[in-house]
Amino acid sequence: MECNPEDISKEMLSMASSFNINRLSIGIQSFNQDERQFLGRQHNNENLNQCLEFLIHSPIKNINIDLIYGLPISTLSHLTKTLNTLKNYPTTHVSTYALSIENGTQFEKQKISLLDNEKEAEHYQYIKETLDQENFEHYEIAAFAKAGHQCIHNLSYWNFEDYIGLGPSAHSFLFPYRFKNPSSLSKYIKNPTPQWKDKKISPCNKKNLSLEFFCSTLRLKKGFNMDDYKQRFNETLSPKIRDILNSLQSQKLIKQCKKDISCTKKGHLLLNDVLLYLTENT
Repeated sequence: MECNPEDISKEMLSMASSFNINRLSIGIQSFNQDERQFLGRQHNNENLNQCLEFLIHSPIKNINIDLIYGLPISTLSHLTKTLNTLKNYPTTHVSTYALSIENGTQFEKQKISLLDNEKEAEHYQYIKETLDQENFEHYEIAAFAKAGHQCIHNLSYWNFEDYIGLGPSAHSFLFPYRFKNPSSLSKYIKNPTPQWKDKKISPCNKKNLSLEFFCSTLRLKKGFNMDDYKQRFNETLSPKIRDILNSLQSQKLIKQCKKDISCTKKGHLLLNDVLLYLTENT
C-alpha cells in the first residue's frame, strides 16, 4: 500500500495489517524541509518524526521509502542528511528517482532548471555507495533492497511479465496485449470485463514489444537471459539486434556472459542513451 507520512497513524497501520497488507511504500521524498517545500510536499518534520515512531512499532515490517534527488537546490549535504536520517527507519527497501520536469507542469511553467548532469551523477553514485554500506543491494537502476525484500510487484514489470490492473484507470499487460480500464468509476462498474476478452483491441506491434522487453529488463542489475527472450517471443535474437548489442558492448555500456546480457556500471549511468540507441537502430 502506498501512503504519505501524514497519512500514517497507529490506527491506519493496525487496520492495514488486519487486511493483510504486508508492505508499505511511503512517499517521503526528502528529509530536508527546504527540498520538500520546493516539491510542494505537505508533510513537515513533526509528521516525519511521528511517522518514524509509528513505523518502529508497526506490525508491518516491510517498508519502502521513496526519495527524490537531483533537485536544482540539492547539495551533498542535503543528501547526507536524508540518508543518515533514513537509517533511523526500519527500512527494508529504498526507491530513488531523479527529478524530471514534464510538459505542462508548474516546474516547466516556472522555467525550473534541473541539476547539471555531472552533479546528478555524483549524487546518484553517493546514494549507491551509502546504501551499499547499509547492506542494501542495488538490484534495479532505481531500487535498493535488504536481503529478501526486493519488490515483487515491480519485478513483474521489469522482468516483462504479465500483470492485471484492477479498478478505474488501471493498466494491464497480457502478452501481446496492453490495455487500460476506463477512468470513470461508473463506466468501469458497468463494464469491468478486460478489453482483450471482448476482442476489442489489437495485439501490440512485435517490434515495439521487443523494445519494451529491453527497456524493462536492462533496468535490472541481472539484465536478461537470451532464453527469456526466446520464451517470450518464440524466436532467438535477430542478427540485427545482436549487432546492436555487440556495438553497445564495444562501448562498454553492456556486458555479455554466455546467454546473460546486462548493463555495466557505465551503462546504468547512461541507461537513457543505451535505450535510445536501441530504439533508433532497431
